[in-house]
Amino acid sequence: HEADNDMVERLAGQLIAAMEAPISSQGRAVRVGASIGIARADDQDSSIETLIRRADIAMYHSKGLGRNRFSWFEPGMELAVQDRNQIENGIRDGLPRGEFVPYFEPQVDIATGALKGFEMLMRWHSPQLGLVMPDRFIPIAEASGLIAELSTDVTRRALEIAKHWDPSLTLAINISPQQLKDPW
Repeated sequence: HEADNDMVERLAGQLIAAMEAPISSQGRAVRVGASIGIARADDQDSSIETLIRRADIAMYHSKGLGRNRFSWFEPGMELAVQDRNQIENGIRDGLPRGEFVPYFEPQVDIATGALKGFEMLMRWHSPQLGLVMPDRFIPIAEASGLIAELSTDVTRRALEIAKHWDPSLTLAINISPQQLKDPW
């Protein structure tokens, strides 16, 4: 197995290097990259469909590591995909049910100790997962294209709450870099 693994890895490395070589087109250099996922048939469940799904999961893992590389499928990768799908489906279902809520972190003037305002943070109260922190669901909302709708919904709620505050208080709202691409 070790010699076979080495051969497969050498071939994957050669494919990536060949894909990275610039191609000249109309006087311009065009560069292409490749990410490769590798799956091995070494257990009872090695149908072609299973191998393709596992190689696809490994390929997306490679892309997540920075592209232009290869990864072997590992069982933990499949669990990560299932977790990601559960979170994405939970976001889609939880948005219309109002499960995403603003949390307000006080902003204080360090010199005087006076309250200056609040920073709005987002939390998810999922009936299945409990309180979900943003580091778990924000990257998935960004990748799935749900971040704008999610942010708009929670910002609207935060502004409804903040309109009853003293007018001297500020409200800071974080936005995703993905939202900067939105012309609105």
